[in-house]
Amino acid sequence: MVERQKQNAPIYQLPEDGKRIVASLEINDMFLLGLDDELDINKANAQQLTKHLYRVQKVSSSYYTFRHHLASTLNNKEEEIYIQSFSAWQKYNPIKVTIDSLGHIKRVR
Repeated sequence: MVERQKQNAPIYQLPEDGKRIVASLEINDMFLLGLDDELDINKANAQQLTKHLYRVQKVSSSYYTFRHHLASTLNNKEEEIYIQSFSAWQKYNPIKVTIDSLGHIKRVR
């Protein structure tokens, strides 16, 4: 990414075959996993959203690891979600979000 910035190239490169980018993932990005698309995040209460709020822990070419945002250790496997295929990605329906300084969750467009 730094190399692309030095060369004034786009940070994210679109695939040449015309396919679209589904999402960008970086470590510590926040996602809501397992929610319906129809749920309005702005109107949902925090208790409902906190159960589904995960951060990106690991990114590799073959899988993504998400950990619940309240997880304090790496030992509890119940607080982890592994996504290893596009069908699993669709099953969890990840929604990329940000959290402002007041704790409000906003969808990233």
